Amino acid sequence: MNYKMVRAGVDYSTRPPDWNVFARELLERDRTFVGRYLSSRVKGATSEEIAAMRAAGIDMFFWWETTETRALSGKNAGAADAKSALAFLRQLGAPEITPVYYTVDTDTTGLSVRDYFEGIAQVVPLRQIGAYGGYRVIKYLFDHGLVTYGAQTEAWSYLDGRWPTPPRWDPRAQLRQWTVHKGPAAPVTVCGVVCDGLEAMAPDFGQWRLSGDKEDEMADELARLARVTEVADSFDRAADHAYQREIIKRLGGDPTVADEILAAKATDVEAERRRLGLIQDE
Repeated sequence: MNYKMVRAGVDYSTRPPDWNVFARELLERDRTFVGRYLSSRVKGATSEEIAAMRAAGIDMFFWWETTETRALSGKNAGAADAKSALAFLRQLGAPEITPVYYTVDTDTTGLSVRDYFEGIAQVVPLRQIGAYGGYRVIKYLFDHGLVTYGAQTEAWSYLDGRWPTPPRWDPRAQLRQWTVHKGPAAPVTVCGVVCDGLEAMAPDFGQWRLSGDKEDEMADELARLARVTEVADSFDRAADHAYQREIIKRLGGDPTVADEILAAKATDVEAERRRLGLIQDE
């Protein structure tokens, strides 16, 4: 398989003087998406920021982090955080079905955060669960079917030596974060805001497509459904259809016309399933 960067982005935890200028400068540097925190603190995404990103055509995805070691706190913490993340998505006007990356911002093992991610899964479905962390954490969570999305940081990923020896990347992680060294999407400073560099290794990394319309957003969710069936290695047409109807309803559509809308999308959905190997040509 060919694991080339699809697009470049950034993440950051401070605010620039002017969001519109900041967004324009990101585009000038070919950074077309941003990773932002769901938080009421200064590091959190704001409605003004979202408006500026939408105007510039820059997509956004979300992190959840209260403390660096929160993911070591067990199932109850995971369930509580998932509920809080949903509340922040509603507050920002993002679809509640938007995936969230729950951070493991410390050097630890996957086993040590298993309970936390099982707690998250008590509140939201697998298709909405992502994780941020080093190589060992991301690999473990993918291996055990606890996440659909992974954002791997170069930190805690140098298992084969120190820089300039490359980090060890898990190929299933849709995002790669560069915090120090100059990878293909190096860290940058924009309008005085220090930004980590992000590489998107897949077209779908759980982003809220601010650059598109409601139909684009629905198409993203249908593609995500196919991705989830790949992760789960199962396919249930009845559950599939029910989920698609829920997508249409939550995006402001009339679920009673779901069949008509889905029929129009059938060719695209089938092509996506073939691409993922869910349908085999005879």
